[in-house]
Amino acid sequence: MSPAMNSARSEHKALDAILDQSSFPVERAAALEPVFEKFCATLRGIANLWTGASQPVSFRGLFAARLNETLSKSLGCVIARAKSSTQEHPPLFLLDRAGMTAIISSIFGTGVDVEPDEHLSLVEQALLTAYFGRATEALNLAFAGILETDFELDSTAVVSEESINTKRDAPVVSIHCEIGTPPAGGALTILLPLQFIQAIRHFLQPEPIREKPGNDVKWTRGLQAGVGATAIRVDALLDEFPMTLRAIANLSAGQMIELRTIDVNMIKLCCGDKPLFNCALGEESGRYALAIRESIGLETDPGANPSDSPL
Repeated sequence: MSPAMNSARSEHKALDAILDQSSFPVERAAALEPVFEKFCATLRGIANLWTGASQPVSFRGLFAARLNETLSKSLGCVIARAKSSTQEHPPLFLLDRAGMTAIISSIFGTGVDVEPDEHLSLVEQALLTAYFGRATEALNLAFAGILETDFELDSTAVVSEESINTKRDAPVVSIHCEIGTPPAGGALTILLPLQFIQAIRHFLQPEPIREKPGNDVKWTRGLQAGVGATAIRVDALLDEFPMTLRAIANLSAGQMIELRTIDVNMIKLCCGDKPLFNCALGEESGRYALAIRESIGLETDPGANPSDSPL
């Protein structure tokens, strides 16, 4: 692994500080990991078709950082700026010298090294420009279905003190990828500005939890016990009929009221205004009793389990 990658990984910050500024849960930053795993796999496939050689690209993690601090530790690396008509603050790419060597060696063979200065040959510039162009293609494919992007390569340059001083410092999310095979691998870093993170908040926000109701046996049994112990009034009706208000007002003690029914086997057992059963008048232990004959007015579900009833 390259010294640049080791340095970046040893000095990275937690994501909390940067992500809290965007007002969404820090733990949702993990939602970006599959995106950049897909980016690495896509870039690997595109680069392999382009160079005709196997060029490993692996996702290594994402961390919070500051733009100028990151660039100051990347002097001599190549920075590529993406542009987009839909995103006002597109990502930046950083490629260290070991990464450049890995890419160029995959095309020309082993033994090629990039000189550690701020100047690239025309051939090196052309190759790296083409590679970054393919990196922006891979980034578009990685965000497909999540965010509408049309990233294109805007420009490339070697990071220098002058270029850092002209940039406004800002928090970024730093995505670390490794190019090549350790220990000779190099570092490809994607820097996502905070404004870009805010643009994809809908993706990072946690989905509302939609839990299916579970079968809580303890709760169900408690409910059954509580409902089953509730006392409810029931009425046994031998007959019911209308009376005028005048007739009701004239009622007095000792008066006889004629009933319309003469069948004591047609008594209705009701709960409130809901008839439950037809009953017959009987006797039990020396007292009047009701013998239930048939149910009336009860709607039952043919597929219901009687044991599910709290009663």
